[in-house]
Amino acid sequence: MKKYLIIIIASLLVACGPKISAEQSEKLENLTLKVDSAVDILTNTIDSNRLITLTSDYLNKQSFFENDMKDTVDRETIFLIDEFMRDKKAIKYLSANYGPFMNEAKAMKEQLQDLKLDIDNRLVDQEQFKKYYDLENNNFLELDNAVKTIKDVYLRVDSELVRRTPKIDSIINAYNLKSDA
Repeated sequence: MKKYLIIIIASLLVACGPKISAEQSEKLENLTLKVDSAVDILTNTIDSNRLITLTSDYLNKQSFFENDMKDTVDRETIFLIDEFMRDKKAIKYLSANYGPFMNEAKAMKEQLQDLKLDIDNRLVDQEQFKKYYDLENNNFLELDNAVKTIKDVYLRVDSELVRRTPKIDSIINAYNLKSDA
């Protein structure tokens, strides 16, 4: 009998704690799905190993053109090198921002999971929820814009460098052969 009384009292205490509305619960679930989607985009669209290789390869070739190549080249070659060098800003953007954006997305995902746990444990009332939700939603809007930008930059640069790499490698190899002779 005592056992049942303790269970009933515990249930009443939990039932009497703060609650959020069904609408707020749905908003939280939708935001959680959006954040999951942002993490998926960063994880699935941008191959972090490919990004590291792309950046390293680009910076090595950039260094070659800036420091090692001393001879005058024909007009067509200059245009190819110039086209290649224009990706410098995008490469730096990707290498500087991918890690922080991924960390921010994962942190936001964890914060939403913690908020959900606090709600399940009735530690958050409707007013507190509104404050937390508004903050996380604003953070998500900024993250979402950043994720779209980095995804677009990555896809553009990756395809351009894949297209240009054979020509750039050919220029470097021809120059090295000429220098060695």
